[in-house]
Amino acid sequence: MTTDLLAPMLERMRRSVAELLCVDADTLALDEDLIGRGIDSISMIRLAGVWRREGMEVRFSELVERPTLRAWQDLVLERAESIESSSKAENQLFVDELAPFDLATLQLAYWIGRGSEQPLSASAHFYGEFDGEGVSRARLEAAVRALIERHAMLRASFHENATQQIAESCSWQGLTVHDLRKLDRRAVLAELETLRERLSHRRLDVEHGQCFDIQLSLLPEGRTRMHVDIDMLVADAQSFRTLLAD
Repeated sequence: MTTDLLAPMLERMRRSVAELLCVDADTLALDEDLIGRGIDSISMIRLAGVWRREGMEVRFSELVERPTLRAWQDLVLERAESIESSSKAENQLFVDELAPFDLATLQLAYWIGRGSEQPLSASAHFYGEFDGEGVSRARLEAAVRALIERHAMLRASFHENATQQIAESCSWQGLTVHDLRKLDRRAVLAELETLRERLSHRRLDVEHGQCFDIQLSLLPEGRTRMHVDIDMLVADAQSFRTLLAD
């Protein structure tokens, strides 16, 4: 904190003490025993409260320990320097966003549950299908890439030492398109059922950054079906809704 800001603060301290003692501020010596001058414990409690509201971090116990104006002002100066140093240290702190970091508790549970050695080994993921029409494969692929760029966890990979890491670039292989437009209705339904069975039981390769995938089925009469799969290591239910909205 600069001297320009501290000087008025220290002057207010002198004036507050002087007002309590009903004396002229200029008559207060810096090293004078203020208890001997007439300051009591109730007055010091009031002073501590007033000064804290003004941004001076002092406590009654500290004021009563060294009851001189100089000691009180030194205390405020020390606190101001400590706060300023902490602020500078925080501003200089560098966080490497691409470095590995620990899994959260729920992520760790999902990650352990994926292990083949687990009796009920399973991949916890969301799978959903969305029917539409006239969906452009090019626009959909561009939208998915923009989504992965926007949400860093869609670029995450998971390591054997129970850490995760965000990749700088997208590793998604692109939109997989299933062209069923020339099939009859029965064949289309059979193919869609086969796709659902395979994708809904899929285990994404999260170790190599495959945490999210979208595929598109082209159906007769311009209809489409979008297949969305995301591992719960990177998104919970609320996050999934956010991703779909985006």
